[in-house]
Amino acid sequence: MTVGTTTTGDPDTDALVTQTGTAENVILNFTIPRGATGPTETAANVAAIADPAATDLTTVATTVNQIIANLIAAGLMEPAG
Repeated sequence: MTVGTTTTGDPDTDALVTQTGTAENVILNFTIPRGATGPTETAANVAAIADPAATDLTTVATTVNQIIANLIAAGLMEPAG
């Protein structure tokens, strides 16, 4: 048994495995759906947490909270509660 191709399917579709080859030489081909696209973070947000030594903890905490708010607004994260 060998793996043939792996392709990316459309979001919200099922994963799919198809069999090709022969009974003695099975080849499995996989289709894996693409995940949802999350929000894009600004360069400033990424820079603020990429090097915490270069920024104060208040800036890092504020930036992380903004990123979490963006994920919640995009429906990719549930609010705490």
